[in-house]
Amino acid sequence: MRVLAPLAVVLCLAAPAVASADAPRNVVVILGLATPHGEIGIDAGITVHPIVTLSTGVGLSFNGVQVAWMARLQTPTRPVRGYLGLGLSCGNYEAFDPVGVDDARAKVLWDNTELGIEVFAGSLLVRVFGGLGVGVNPGKLPRGADGLPYGGIGVGSRF
Repeated sequence: MRVLAPLAVVLCLAAPAVASADAPRNVVVILGLATPHGEIGIDAGITVHPIVTLSTGVGLSFNGVQVAWMARLQTPTRPVRGYLGLGLSCGNYEAFDPVGVDDARAKVLWDNTELGIEVFAGSLLVRVFGGLGVGVNPGKLPRGADGLPYGGIGVGSRF
């Protein structure tokens, strides 16, 4: 897993044959709560069609490293566009337990569904998003992994 995330970022950024002049690449710093990238991360994307962007990223949550992949179906509008994202992410998860009764920890594979808005100003990109991650591990999942809402903001650059 440690090799796949950097490799996916390199492949995403090194795919000039797929991108067109109208559909640049982007790199976005993500801040949020329980996002597929964790609480802070970086996301690299490439638009393969005016309404489809593929992205991959890595970040840190309160429980460790998170790795994320997502496909976004987006409106072809500028300077503001909406999108529906579908993807997978993986990382350590620990159920929130303020009194320390439940020690539910696991590495969880998440199926993520996300809605968001992106705003463009020149090469600047601002993204606001929210979604739901559902654990898809076989077997018993830790408490809360059957549906974890998330939200965040991203700021980055298109090139």
